[in-house]
Amino acid sequence: MLTWEAGHDSVFYWELAFAYNQNDSRLPANFDWQRFREYIKSEAARETVREDPWVVDWRSLAGSTVASTFYSSRLTPEAVRQVTFPVPEDTWYGNSPFAKPLIFENGEPAVFPVRAGINVWISTSGILRCNGELWVLSDI
Repeated sequence: MLTWEAGHDSVFYWELAFAYNQNDSRLPANFDWQRFREYIKSEAARETVREDPWVVDWRSLAGSTVASTFYSSRLTPEAVRQVTFPVPEDTWYGNSPFAKPLIFENGEPAVFPVRAGINVWISTSGILRCNGELWVLSDI
């Protein structure tokens, strides 16, 4: 059963389906979803992943799982670079419902955690889109 809290399950399912080889018996439907859900909520999982499962690179994890098998040790946060952007002081929200907002005030630098791919943050000041090298701040 999928719930909004288990949105990462559906993303992982999709990535598994995309990564599997037609001749492979490791179809997403055959994956042990119950065990996966129990693990991700358990103390054995990394705290950062339990708090915000969207920090995982689900595509990479799916590729590794299809290539061999699922190892809980691969359930790790994606690498992050800290990048400063010249944005207005404000409260900035990322695209994970579990992540804490970034609050920049009193002239402090606006340092954002940037992952591979497109990163998006929104505030009353606008929408910031970046990939670490290029960035665009647009009005809402």
